[in-house]
Amino acid sequence: MLHWKNSFRETYYDVLSVKEDGSYVEIRTSYRSAILNYHPDKLQNTRQASDPDDKSDGRFMKVQKA
Repeated sequence: MLHWKNSFRETYYDVLSVKEDGSYVEIRTSYRSAILNYHPDKLQNTRQASDPDDKSDGRFMKVQKA
């Protein structure tokens, strides 16, 4: 976590839910899991049944960037 001028900024480690000292395998596993969980094509069927203003697309882009 980075704190700057009383604001919270999410790091790539926070996005992937891993520790900063996590191994390559842990980071890679978390990334692959997050990509599958937030991929828009995978969520298309569930999004139609739930809230259409879901923030999953933004979360997917954050994971992809991390």
